[in-house]
Amino acid sequence: MSSIFFGVSGAFIAVLLLTKLFIVYSKKWGFVAIPNARSSHHTPTPTSGGVVFVVVIFVTWLLLAVADRIDQRLVFTLLVGGGAL
Repeated sequence: MSSIFFGVSGAFIAVLLLTKLFIVYSKKWGFVAIPNARSSHHTPTPTSGGVVFVVVIFVTWLLLAVADRIDQRLVFTLLVGGGAL
């Protein structure tokens, strides 16, 4: 049970740090929403930050499955279902 706690805690910290990093680089790479008349923001806003969350969660599931801490069939189902979306 403690390995699941550490896995989830590590994933949480990774999402926080990598999202911040992604925001910095998304401005350099041009992943920004340019405001127009219908926008609720007035300055270019970074987009696609959810990609970091999805990748970190998938990697965490895979690592926990490889370490045999969660059922591999569950991970396979989640990965296939999440990938299909």
